[in-house]
Amino acid sequence: MHAETHPYFLEALDWIRQAKQQGWIKADIGALQRTLEPPAAAFQFDGATQRPLIVAFVGGTGVGKSTLLNRLARQELALTGVERPTSREVSLYLHQSLLIEHLPGDLPLSQTRHAHHQDERYRHILWIDMPDFDSTETHNREQVLRWLPHIDVLLYVVSPERYRDDQGWQILRSEGREHAWLFIMNQWDRGDPLQLRDFGKLLAQGGFADPVILCTDSSEQPDGNSAGDDFTLLEETLRTLADSHIGAQLESRALSIRMQETRELLMQIGRRMGCIEDIVRLKKIWRGIWQKQSEELLRALEWPIRDNAALLAQKLFTPALQGSGAGDIAPQRQDMLIWDDHAQMQLQDTLHTLTLEAENLRLPFQPLREGLIPLQTAAAQQILASATRGLRMAQARPGNKAQRFFLKSAMLCEVFLPLAAAAWIGRDIVLGYYLGSLNQRAFLGADFAIHALLLTGISWLLPFLLHRALTPSAERVAAHGLRKGIESGFGQIDQIVCRILDAYEANWKEQQACLDRLCSSSRIETSDPLPKNRLLERMLTTTNQSNRS
Repeated sequence: MHAETHPYFLEALDWIRQAKQQGWIKADIGALQRTLEPPAAAFQFDGATQRPLIVAFVGGTGVGKSTLLNRLARQELALTGVERPTSREVSLYLHQSLLIEHLPGDLPLSQTRHAHHQDERYRHILWIDMPDFDSTETHNREQVLRWLPHIDVLLYVVSPERYRDDQGWQILRSEGREHAWLFIMNQWDRGDPLQLRDFGKLLAQGGFADPVILCTDSSEQPDGNSAGDDFTLLEETLRTLADSHIGAQLESRALSIRMQETRELLMQIGRRMGCIEDIVRLKKIWRGIWQKQSEELLRALEWPIRDNAALLAQKLFTPALQGSGAGDIAPQRQDMLIWDDHAQMQLQDTLHTLTLEAENLRLPFQPLREGLIPLQTAAAQQILASATRGLRMAQARPGNKAQRFFLKSAMLCEVFLPLAAAAWIGRDIVLGYYLGSLNQRAFLGADFAIHALLLTGISWLLPFLLHRALTPSAERVAAHGLRKGIESGFGQIDQIVCRILDAYEANWKEQQACLDRLCSSSRIETSDPLPKNRLLERMLTTTNQSNRS
């Protein structure tokens, strides 16, 4: 069969290639390409020369294909007898008006021979004599399969002895849904009507509701037919097909069938990509996975946090509330070792678990895995940067809100309570001196001085001790800052993964939209593949026997 290259197939192939490259589908690109590529372009001839009907004789060894061809041509065109089964060539027989150099260049013309005839009855028919399909030579089968896409009508020849055991029938049926079939029970002079009925049942199982089966005798009879010989009917049928431009109808039908098969294939691929509900479920699964894993990671990092906090307290840390001029506690990043190999391995295992969950949900996991790779390599720097920010925040605002409130209160009391006590003592001193000068009472003595000193000391000492008690140690501030920074880093990793999942969902929707558009386009452009010609309807299979996928 021949059909012009259609943009739809090219677009479908382009989408499949990019989807395969990005990991959205798992498929054998070579097999899909063979499925989606339309057959070769139609024969083009010079001027107004009519396109010939391409008729191929196929069948098993010894069924009389060459004898039948010679009988149709009324001359010795094809090799017969013991020489025929060993032939490795495809033979072309053309009318003298059709020159071999006018045939399209995409035909597999290597290892072929050709001959011309002058029979005007078959002016518009190009005969192809195929090698025996069931020969022990695998080259013969390869030759037949190379030529099959260029054929309009398969003239399938069997014999009463060989109509059941022809192994080529199964392969031809799987590859020949787009072709018209004429079935010839050759050597019918040695056959039985029961064999003919049984052959009809086999064809019905192959998808032919009302196949055209013609019976021909084994001997050449150019001048007439014996009883039960349908040779004349065969000639009339072939001429009718050639005159009815069946080739163009078959091309149109082939294109329609290809588009239907392509649509079914794309819909099948789309179903294998999962559904949007699975992606939503995957996001919820990630929340649960990361909540548990981040808690375990934080517990595993507790010892590195304490070790680094002690180092920072010893070398770099000056508490902000223990005096003015506090230094910047942020260390050089190489001074801290928090995110070790064990933590990195735990993170990688967690992300791998996410991809496994996607695979379990039958979602394409390769794009997700590739999206997570940058996070795996940047996680250590992400956590370290977040821990550094946590240290800076801890230096600026050590402790929690309650601690900072009471600490500031203690600082104020440490200043204002002694001043208040001193003011109260001063007032009593002035008042006592004044009253003493009026001889109303004695001047203040040693007891007042002792109590005044005690009151002043206590009003300063209690806030001072409270301030000391509430002031966090340098190590505690560093540990708290590291811990908060790492928790913040875990939150950032969660946000990054959520963004990756959102991007994955958006890309998935984009792929599905392309699939929907391709499927809708094929549904619009596909016309009814069933021809209106009754004879042609009988020659076409009605069920999908294609095994291309």
